[in-house]
Amino acid sequence: MNRGLYNAILAALMPVALPWMEWRARRQAGRSDAWGQRLGYVSAEENSAGPIWVHAASVGEVQAALPLLRALDNALPDRGLVVTTFTAAGARRLEEAAGDRVRRLMLPYDLPGPVNRFLDRIQPAALLVTETELWPNLFRAVHARGIPLMLGSARLSDKATARYRRIGGLIAETLSQVDLIAAQTEVDAERFRSLGAPLDRVETLGNVKFDLQAASSVVEQGIGLRRSLFGDRPVWIAGSTRQGEEEKVLDAFERVRQDHPDTLLVLAPRHPERGGQLRQLVKARALRSVNRSEGGSADGAQVFILDTLGELMTFYATADVAFVGGSLVPVGGHNLLEPVALGIPVLTGPYYDNAVDVADMLIAAGAVRRVMDAQALGDRVTELLADGGLRADQAAAGWRVIEANRGAVDRLVTRLARLMGEEW
Repeated sequence: MNRGLYNAILAALMPVALPWMEWRARRQAGRSDAWGQRLGYVSAEENSAGPIWVHAASVGEVQAALPLLRALDNALPDRGLVVTTFTAAGARRLEEAAGDRVRRLMLPYDLPGPVNRFLDRIQPAALLVTETELWPNLFRAVHARGIPLMLGSARLSDKATARYRRIGGLIAETLSQVDLIAAQTEVDAERFRSLGAPLDRVETLGNVKFDLQAASSVVEQGIGLRRSLFGDRPVWIAGSTRQGEEEKVLDAFERVRQDHPDTLLVLAPRHPERGGQLRQLVKARALRSVNRSEGGSADGAQVFILDTLGELMTFYATADVAFVGGSLVPVGGHNLLEPVALGIPVLTGPYYDNAVDVADMLIAAGAVRRVMDAQALGDRVTELLADGGLRADQAAAGWRVIEANRGAVDRLVTRLARLMGEEW
């Protein structure tokens, strides 16, 4: 695919994409999609030195980028930060986590007009794109203006690599405009090279998710929530679950309740707007549930449905055992490091190819245990709830992995500062 065809396809899709993205924004975050920002109509940046622009696509990327944002603000405080997201859910999480400490905007559509209007008004000193976001028109416009461009904590799954190969010429051109691809692992680095990234612009600098430190306030809030909402009951949380997976989790819960009948399941769907659907699913099992969005404690309920945004980390801190979803169905899994960083024994299903290197490392160290189906999930949760020593050993193994792999944030900030002609 060449750029002309890419632009023609995007332009043709706009009449469908605009209302779809508006519907999704209202569904995810209860707000409009900020069309003006999507089209590049933003107010001019007041910082004449030029801010650092960081892009984090959605909720997971925003959460992972928080230590990086803090480090950039500390290292280059005169620059200021502009942070864009692609999804409304990501924007809402950024608002909750960063507030007014950064300028929060939506990513412009990847068409020449919106991209150039956005750059004219923001005038960034550098652009740092986190994880796996490749935008041909944006990257071309940034490169043409001589703005340093970096992919930070960059990763590519096998599936993403295969998709990009279908438009290989356009992707190779796009990657050639990046000044530095800071890959999470050497496997990721090799995948970028295989797509045409210049060999001398690809380095392995690590994964910023290892630098995620659970603030003491999060732990304290989790302990307080557990005391006020759950009392002294055993608590198992299934986080970031997907459609078709909750049935398997509830099957496993039936096994857990055989040995631990007072256990509370915190069911946290990846998309909180599905809270009403999950209530009906739980009701069909003759179980009682309560939704977080409606307030109240879990007295008399067996399932607590976490149908709010931005609270997953806090509710991980309430739990004795965590299962990370998107892994019992072929979605690819979600962030294992968040509950590991809280000192919780963690379980995952067999589908974790979104971050296979991290998952394999944690599994090999005994920090995360893999289960193949609902029966095995129920068995492992039952085992862990019964044995405090086993929970402590698994949690300690997780801490050892995290401590051994910290430092990616400092490396990224140092390399970005050098690209900008500054030292830190």
